[in-house]
Parts: sequence; structure tokens; C-alpha cells
Amino acid sequence: MDTRQLERIILLILLLVNAVLLGLLLGTRVTDAAAERAREEMLGTLLAESGISLDPELDLSQEAPYGCTVVRDLELEDQRMQGILGDHVRADEGGGIWYYGSERGKVMMHGTGELTVLPLGETAQRRGSGWDQALELLRASGLEPWTPADRPTGGDELPFCCCWNGVPVFNAVLNFSYVGDRLELITGTTVFHRETVRSATRGMDAVSILTAFAGAVKTESLSCSRLLELTPGYEMSVGLSGESALEPVWRLLMDTGECYLSAETGQIVRLQT
Repeated sequence: MDTRQLERIILLILLLVNAVLLGLLLGTRVTDAAAERAREEMLGTLLAESGISLDPELDLSQEAPYGCTVVRDLELEDQRMQGILGDHVRADEGGGIWYYGSERGKVMMHGTGELTVLPLGETAQRRGSGWDQALELLRASGLEPWTPADRPTGGDELPFCCCWNGVPVFNAVLNFSYVGDRLELITGTTVFHRETVRSATRGMDAVSILTAFAGAVKTESLSCSRLLELTPGYEMSVGLSGESALEPVWRLLMDTGECYLSAETGQIVRLQT
């Protein structure tokens, strides 16, 4: 057998092996997709028994984020303040409280994440819609905001949820207060700056959390006939000054209101404020 024939045989063997592997891969994907459809159908049946329907736009492929611990980083905090205040001074007030100030405003930042901003000068003047101005200030400070789709974008009190790596932290909320054509005050809680520990596993996925919800509807006597939105996120829990745990939770918007479920236990939680 010459070298050319041997090369053809080897090539043919490789093609056959690749074809077998591809067939196995496609078979696995088909099996996985069928199993996922079966899970979703069982979930629909379970919820229907409690008289609950799912909005057709609900994304059941979502997953919970990884839990993590984040800490305060004063240098990164100073960079955020630069986005709000421009050139500024800062001072350690003790007890984990830092003051930042410039002609644009004054800021008090606590070791618990609590924040108070007194806008001054041009920062305090309403420019266009209050909503757009608030978004501009948040993004200038390096914060990524999130608001529920059902939240109105007008009015004099505008709350924005802060995010961690694009995921909303539901109880880290900054409220922008307007009076007439002025931004009077920004108050609330923000997320710290640097991750130190991350959980090795995720919490419940969308189908699993809704299965847990179906059980909670009965045990907690919840009133609900339709689920409109399902959003994975975090609850922030501050233990030590300058450190907080971000624990994965799910926000469920029902036709009767909203509730939050732990992605680890599936139990209803009441967010810490």
C-alpha cells in the first residue's frame, strides 16, 4: 500500500469519527431540548392547577447569577465621585463615612453603602426630563441603573436600582428628588466596588424557581392569576462596614403585585432596606 492510499484511508477514518461525534452531539442537544420542553410543560400544568398563567413573553431560559461578596474600594469610589463632581476634595469623617465636595455638589458616603448627594450649581438644574438627567448622572459615576418595565418614567420622585455586572441589586436603590426645575436631593443605597468572593454554583433557574413559586402560592396563600415578568437579580446584605453579600434572588411581577424568591431556597423573601 503506497503512502497516498494510506493517507486516504486515514482521512476517511477521521471523517467517519467526526460524523459519529457530530451525530452524538446533535442527539444530545435534541435530548436536552426535549427534556427542557417537558420541564416547561410540567411547570405550565402545575401553575394551571393553581389558576396561574404565564405571559407568553416570559423567558424561561434565564438563570440566576452567582452569589458573591463585594467590598468598598476608596480609590474606585473616588473615581465614581469624579464622574459626579468633577475636581473635588474628600475627607474622612470617621466611622466609615467619607465626604466629597465640589462646586457641583456635596456627597456623604457611608460604610453601609448609604449615599446622600446634595446637587449644586448646574448639577441641580433640571436639563430636559428628570429621567434622562438622572440616567446621565448615574452613568457618569460608573453606575449601571435598572428599573422595572412597569415603573413610570415621570414625576418628581425617580427611583433607580443599581446593578452589579449588569444584574440588578433590588434593594440598592437611589432616589432622585425633584422640586420644580431643580434636582434637590439624591438618597439611597449603592453597591460597593470590588468582588472578593464568588459562589461556585448558581441558584435555581427560571423553571425551578417558578416550580417553587407554585408551592409558595399554596402555602403563603398568594393571590395571583398571571405572571407578567421574571427577573434574576440580587439582594444586598451588609454585614461589616465596607463589605456586603450579594445573594441571588428572583423578582416575580404578578397581576396583583410583585414578590421576591430566594434563588437558593425558593422561599419568599422580604428585601432588607
